[in-house]
Amino acid sequence: MERRKWKVGGWLVIACTLAMFLISAAAQEAPKPAPPATETDPVSKPTQPTTAPDRSKVDSKTYVIGENDVLEVDVWKDKEISRTVPVRPDGKISLPLIGEIQASGMTPLQLQDDIARRLKNFLANPEVTVIVTDPRSHHFNIVGQIAKRESIP
Repeated sequence: MERRKWKVGGWLVIACTLAMFLISAAAQEAPKPAPPATETDPVSKPTQPTTAPDRSKVDSKTYVIGENDVLEVDVWKDKEISRTVPVRPDGKISLPLIGEIQASGMTPLQLQDDIARRLKNFLANPEVTVIVTDPRSHHFNIVGQIAKRESIP
């Protein structure tokens, strides 16, 4: 019986350690603020980034869209169609002109190609970008009891 308690507690410790590792890795990926201008050079101003910051938290080539993800669909020069949409529980999104589209199970690049193909019936040369602004579908829960409370450094 004592050995079984260790197995359950051991798996719980492993799961908690993995969760802490994933959280710390995500925190390290956060963009760092620019250093402040030095006081010795009063003329210098903080530099502005030359390119737009990447708002996507996922890789557009490999991330698979799932239900509850929030997507930003941008159609260049057509703000009436561009919008931020959640992926519904049935895995679909709705857009003007083309209606419902299956988004779940596709990568953002595949989805933007599909949207552009469907928009060709209405627009001459649609340029579409799909960004996952809030990846909510890839999550996990840890369930169980803690046999012995220990602080993790």
